[in-house]
Amino acid sequence: VNQICELVMGCTDPNAINFNPQANVSDESCNYPNGGTQLLALEAGWNMVSSFIQTENMSMEVIMEPIISQVIIVKDNLGLAYLPDFGFNGIGDWENTQGYQLKLNDEAVIDMTGLIMAPEQTPINLMEGWNMIAYLRSEPAPVDAVLDDFTSDIIIVKDVMGMAYLPEWGFNGIGDMVAGQGYQIKLYASHILTYNANGDEYRMTHNSTVDNTATSVDFEKNTGSNMHLLIPESAWNIPVSSNDEIYVYDAKGDMVGAAKITLPNTLITIWGNDLFTAEKDGLYDAEEWSLVQYSVKSNTSQSVSLELSTGVSGFEKDAIVIASQISESNYEKGLALYNSVPNPASNITEISFYLNKEIDLTLRLFNVIGEEIKLITAGIKSAGYHTAQVDVNQLAPGSYFYQLRVDDAQITKRLEVIK
Repeated sequence: VNQICELVMGCTDPNAINFNPQANVSDESCNYPNGGTQLLALEAGWNMVSSFIQTENMSMEVIMEPIISQVIIVKDNLGLAYLPDFGFNGIGDWENTQGYQLKLNDEAVIDMTGLIMAPEQTPINLMEGWNMIAYLRSEPAPVDAVLDDFTSDIIIVKDVMGMAYLPEWGFNGIGDMVAGQGYQIKLYASHILTYNANGDEYRMTHNSTVDNTATSVDFEKNTGSNMHLLIPESAWNIPVSSNDEIYVYDAKGDMVGAAKITLPNTLITIWGNDLFTAEKDGLYDAEEWSLVQYSVKSNTSQSVSLELSTGVSGFEKDAIVIASQISESNYEKGLALYNSVPNPASNITEISFYLNKEIDLTLRLFNVIGEEIKLITAGIKSAGYHTAQVDVNQLAPGSYFYQLRVDDAQITKRLEVIK
């Protein structure tokens, strides 16, 4: 996704940025001192945008009205949403210091006309944890230079395509922050971000930009939901080079992540399922994945097993998991049992599984001493993904196990019940 920001001056005010004395405009356009227009060119699908223009009316409905037929949802950092098809606006007004996620049916352009915000006079309050922020300058600047004042408290910064900056690991896949884009940033502590003025360059940069785009496969995905897997060089128990690639697959064998191996640290964006599409296009919540390493030198691929030093191997939106060991694997796709959601559970939990062919199976719930508590589902099931709901209201708090059995194969996972 290339989100294009074009600054078009529609005012003859000599204090305006890129003042054009030959501009052919009406007097109305000069109602804004330091006025101008920022055009936000949006792609079909998911976008993450921001604007340095303060319009006359900042209502989300007013700003989106010209492209309303294309808008599926707008979300802010807190998960509040604007859903035009339902006449629901939980966001209220567009705030210039914030970034927003938008999903569109088709490409469109948002015209932001009004007062140009002075970035050096517009502090952005960042809270501990996740933030979605605006980039308020009209000129690009290196992400590590912009955020240098509190680098030690940055866990991750990421853009709409899942490209990331992790200063603790010396990994910068973003490069420059650019006008029109929004950015997600996770912090260990709260801070205030104030950008340099337009024309006031950032004169330092610590990390060169890492291009980890996989080139041996045709992979491009943006489902609006992702997590990241970091692989330090010390985790590789198999020979790899910087030209090799690593791929992530769901149980069906669909690719949900791809990256070039970059030493000393490799970062892979792993995409979750988009709830606003009919077809499964990423990992379900808590769904586990498999890894394949591709060797450029030998032009061969091999399945690899993954052990983590932090996090769990199921999908969790916005999580960062770190590999401790990657080794050869004999993984075979065909049968998968996923972590129940939620887990721990107090009321209803959902258990999902995947089959590569039609087969007779049983899915049972047991207590810790192996006594069967409940037959969740049984019988011949078609190939594909299946989900079963389990009511745990009547179960005593504690640990239980659910087991999927097919012919002579079985998979068992733990379920915690709380009250």
